[in-house]
Amino acid sequence: MLQYILIFELQKGSFQAEESGVSIGWPFSSYLSWVPAWYLPISLVISLMLPLATLMLYREAVRYKPFTYSLALLGAGILLSALVVETGPRAEHGNFFWQNIICLYLNLMTIATFLLGRWRTDGPQSGRMRFLVLLFVLHAASGVLYIGKMLLTKSYF
Repeated sequence: MLQYILIFELQKGSFQAEESGVSIGWPFSSYLSWVPAWYLPISLVISLMLPLATLMLYREAVRYKPFTYSLALLGAGILLSALVVETGPRAEHGNFFWQNIICLYLNLMTIATFLLGRWRTDGPQSGRMRFLVLLFVLHAASGVLYIGKMLLTKSYF
């Protein structure tokens, strides 16, 4: 609440004279100002592929409290960033998307700890373990490639 008051009521840290605010917007309207609409489902599926595959292949992951908690955080973060938007000069800054990066990171780390435990019982020869490890490696590799792309192009896009 204090952060809301400082940023949106008192306009602390704002470089613009025009006031900023917060409102409920059309789902993913802020995100869709950066990318085409056809890419939204692709980005969601790719980002959530490992958590979804883990749930499908190891249903007992739901009973692993760190995974369930991080999944709830991720769901709340996606819902918040989909529906809450900034108005005024901050309208296209996408500040409500940052929590998704942290929540997905936490979820991926809880998946890693869950799978390490399963690795001991199932072993590396299990087909579903191999598939999930492959997804994890691909996800991590795409992150490294993205960081390299950002360094080369000096752009997030």
